[in-house]
Amino acid sequence: EGRRVAGMSRAYKHNGQRTDAVATVPAVDFAVVEIDASAVERLREPALALHRHEIAVQPDLADAPARADKPYWELYSSRFADWISAGNGFCLVAERPGGEVLGFVFCVEREGLAAYETGPAIGYVEEIAVIESARMLGVGRALMDAARIEFKARGYSHFELSTVPGNEDARSFYERLGMQRAAVLMLGEV
Repeated sequence: EGRRVAGMSRAYKHNGQRTDAVATVPAVDFAVVEIDASAVERLREPALALHRHEIAVQPDLADAPARADKPYWELYSSRFADWISAGNGFCLVAERPGGEVLGFVFCVEREGLAAYETGPAIGYVEEIAVIESARMLGVGRALMDAARIEFKARGYSHFELSTVPGNEDARSFYERLGMQRAAVLMLGEV
Protein backbone atom coordinates (compact mmCIF):
# COMPACT_ATOMS: atom_id res chain seq x y z
CA GLU A 1 0.00 0.00 0.00
CA GLY A 2 1.46 3.35 -0.97
CA ARG A 3 0.39 6.94 -0.68
CA ARG A 4 -1.44 8.36 -3.69
CA VAL A 5 0.61 11.06 -5.39
CA ALA A 6 -1.01 11.56 -8.79
CA GLY A 7 -2.95 9.76 -11.46
CA MET A 8 -3.99 10.52 -14.98
CA SER A 9 -5.18 9.10 -18.20
CA ARG A 10 -4.37 10.68 -21.57
CA ALA A 11 -4.41 10.14 -25.29
CA TYR A 12 -1.31 11.13 -27.26
CA LYS A 13 -0.40 11.47 -30.89
CA HIS A 14 0.80 8.16 -32.26
CA ASN A 15 4.51 7.68 -31.43
CA GLY A 16 4.64 11.30 -30.26
CA GLN A 17 5.19 12.45 -33.85
CA ARG A 18 3.44 15.41 -35.47
CA THR A 19 1.04 14.16 -38.07
CA ASP A 20 -1.97 15.55 -39.89
CA ALA A 21 -4.17 12.80 -38.47
CA VAL A 22 -4.01 12.20 -34.76
CA ALA A 23 -4.21 8.53 -33.82
CA THR A 24 -5.44 8.13 -30.27
CA VAL A 25 -4.45 5.31 -28.01
CA PRO A 26 -6.67 3.68 -25.40
CA ALA A 27 -6.76 5.45 -22.05
CA VAL A 28 -5.30 3.54 -19.14
CA ASP A 29 -6.48 3.82 -15.55
CA PHE A 30 -3.61 4.07 -13.09
CA ALA A 31 -2.44 5.84 -9.97
CA VAL A 32 1.05 6.94 -9.01
CA VAL A 33 1.92 5.85 -5.48
CA GLU A 34 5.05 5.93 -3.35
CA ILE A 35 6.49 2.61 -2.23
CA ASP A 36 9.03 1.76 0.44
CA ALA A 37 12.10 -0.48 0.40
CA SER A 38 10.08 -3.59 1.25
CA ALA A 39 8.30 -3.38 -2.14
CA VAL A 40 11.44 -3.46 -4.31
CA GLU A 41 10.53 -6.83 -5.79
CA ARG A 42 7.54 -5.19 -7.54
CA LEU A 43 10.06 -3.34 -9.73
CA ARG A 44 11.89 -6.44 -11.00
CA GLU A 45 10.19 -6.84 -14.38
CA PRO A 46 10.11 -3.16 -15.45
CA ALA A 47 13.70 -2.70 -14.21
CA LEU A 48 14.94 -5.75 -16.11
CA ALA A 49 13.05 -4.63 -19.23
CA LEU A 50 14.77 -1.23 -19.01
CA HIS A 51 18.15 -2.89 -18.41
CA ARG A 52 17.70 -5.04 -21.53
CA HIS A 53 16.61 -2.01 -23.56
CA GLU A 54 19.66 0.00 -22.47
CA ILE A 55 21.95 -2.89 -23.42
CA ALA A 56 20.24 -3.14 -26.82
CA VAL A 57 20.82 0.54 -27.59
CA GLN A 58 24.24 0.72 -25.90
CA PRO A 59 25.89 -2.76 -25.71
CA ASP A 60 28.86 -1.47 -23.75
CA LEU A 61 29.74 1.82 -22.16
CA ALA A 62 33.33 2.96 -22.59
CA ASP A 63 34.48 -0.66 -22.81
CA ALA A 64 32.57 -1.60 -19.64
CA PRO A 65 30.53 -4.68 -20.55
CA ALA A 66 26.88 -4.86 -19.53
CA ARG A 67 25.90 -6.94 -16.52
CA ALA A 68 23.76 -10.03 -16.97
CA ASP A 69 20.22 -9.81 -15.60
CA LYS A 70 20.82 -11.65 -12.31
CA PRO A 71 23.85 -9.65 -11.07
CA TYR A 72 22.23 -6.44 -12.33
CA TRP A 73 19.05 -7.09 -10.32
CA GLU A 74 20.98 -8.15 -7.18
CA LEU A 75 23.03 -4.94 -7.25
CA TYR A 76 20.15 -2.66 -8.24
CA SER A 77 17.69 -4.02 -5.68
CA SER A 78 20.25 -3.80 -2.84
CA ARG A 79 21.11 -0.19 -3.76
CA PHE A 80 17.42 0.65 -3.96
CA ALA A 81 16.80 -0.72 -0.47
CA ASP A 82 19.83 1.14 0.94
CA TRP A 83 18.87 4.50 -0.59
CA ILE A 84 15.24 4.28 0.47
CA SER A 85 16.10 3.09 4.00
CA ALA A 86 18.66 5.90 4.39
CA GLY A 87 15.92 8.44 3.67
CA ASN A 88 17.60 10.12 0.71
CA GLY A 89 15.58 8.42 -2.01
CA PHE A 90 12.02 7.74 -3.02
CA CYS A 91 10.26 5.54 -5.54
CA LEU A 92 6.98 6.28 -7.26
CA VAL A 93 5.12 3.49 -9.03
CA ALA A 94 2.41 3.79 -11.68
CA GLU A 95 0.00 0.95 -11.03
CA ARG A 96 -3.34 -0.22 -12.31
CA PRO A 97 -6.19 -0.61 -9.79
CA GLY A 98 -5.38 -4.35 -9.49
CA GLY A 99 -1.75 -3.58 -8.60
CA GLU A 100 -0.06 -4.27 -11.97
CA VAL A 101 3.07 -2.11 -12.17
CA LEU A 102 3.13 -0.07 -15.39
CA GLY A 103 6.31 1.78 -14.53
CA PHE A 104 8.32 3.50 -11.83
CA VAL A 105 10.63 6.42 -11.20
CA PHE A 106 13.36 6.00 -8.60
CA CYS A 107 14.93 9.21 -7.33
CA VAL A 108 17.71 10.14 -4.92
CA GLU A 109 19.27 13.28 -3.51
CA ARG A 110 22.61 14.58 -4.71
CA GLU A 111 24.76 17.49 -3.66
CA GLY A 112 23.92 20.71 -5.46
CA LEU A 113 26.21 21.92 -8.19
CA ALA A 114 29.10 24.01 -6.85
CA ALA A 115 29.44 26.22 -9.93
CA TYR A 116 25.72 27.04 -10.26
CA GLU A 117 22.99 28.29 -7.94
CA THR A 118 21.11 25.01 -7.57
CA GLY A 119 20.92 24.95 -3.77
CA PRO A 120 22.76 22.62 -1.38
CA ALA A 121 20.98 19.54 -2.77
CA ILE A 122 19.26 18.57 -6.00
CA GLY A 123 17.15 15.64 -7.05
CA TYR A 124 18.43 12.92 -9.33
CA VAL A 125 16.29 10.52 -11.34
CA GLU A 126 18.25 7.33 -10.92
CA GLU A 127 15.88 5.28 -13.05
CA ILE A 128 12.59 5.63 -14.86
CA ALA A 129 11.03 2.61 -16.52
CA VAL A 130 7.68 2.06 -18.23
CA ILE A 131 6.65 -1.36 -19.52
CA GLU A 132 6.37 -1.61 -23.29
CA SER A 133 2.57 -2.01 -23.34
CA ALA A 134 2.11 1.20 -21.31
CA ARG A 135 4.35 3.49 -23.39
CA MET A 136 2.79 6.52 -25.08
CA LEU A 137 -0.15 6.40 -22.65
CA GLY A 138 1.01 9.18 -20.31
CA VAL A 139 2.56 6.88 -17.71
CA GLY A 140 6.11 8.24 -18.06
CA ARG A 141 4.89 11.84 -18.01
CA ALA A 142 2.77 11.16 -14.90
CA LEU A 143 5.77 9.60 -13.15
CA MET A 144 8.04 12.53 -14.02
CA ASP A 145 5.36 15.07 -13.01
CA ALA A 146 4.95 13.32 -9.65
CA ALA A 147 8.74 13.20 -9.17
CA ARG A 148 8.94 16.96 -9.80
CA ILE A 149 6.23 17.55 -7.19
CA GLU A 150 8.17 15.45 -4.66
CA PHE A 151 11.46 17.18 -5.52
CA LYS A 152 9.80 20.55 -4.95
CA ALA A 153 8.31 19.36 -1.65
CA ARG A 154 11.83 18.40 -0.54
CA GLY A 155 13.03 21.92 -1.30
CA TYR A 156 15.08 21.23 -4.43
CA SER A 157 15.23 23.87 -7.14
CA HIS A 158 16.61 21.52 -9.81
CA PHE A 159 16.94 17.88 -10.71
CA GLU A 160 19.05 15.94 -13.16
CA LEU A 161 19.20 12.59 -14.88
CA SER A 162 21.33 10.84 -17.44
CA THR A 163 20.71 8.37 -20.23
CA VAL A 164 22.98 6.16 -22.30
CA PRO A 165 24.18 7.79 -25.55
CA GLY A 166 22.21 5.51 -27.87
CA ASN A 167 18.85 6.04 -26.16
CA GLU A 168 17.43 8.74 -28.42
CA ASP A 169 13.81 7.93 -27.52
CA ALA A 170 14.52 8.69 -23.87
CA ARG A 171 16.39 11.87 -24.72
CA SER A 172 13.48 13.07 -26.87
CA PHE A 173 11.04 12.27 -24.06
CA TYR A 174 13.05 14.33 -21.55
CA GLU A 175 13.28 17.23 -23.97
CA ARG A 176 9.47 17.12 -24.47
CA LEU A 177 9.23 17.49 -20.69
CA GLY A 178 11.23 20.72 -20.93
CA MET A 179 14.58 19.34 -19.80
CA GLN A 180 17.75 20.67 -21.39
CA ARG A 181 21.05 19.01 -22.14
CA ALA A 182 23.40 20.42 -19.54
CA ALA A 183 26.45 18.18 -19.44
CA VAL A 184 28.10 15.22 -21.10
CA LEU A 185 28.96 12.29 -18.86
CA MET A 186 32.40 10.89 -19.65
CA LEU A 187 33.52 7.43 -18.54
CA GLY A 188 37.04 6.02 -18.81
CA GLU A 189 38.94 2.96 -17.73
CA VAL A 190 41.58 3.15 -15.00
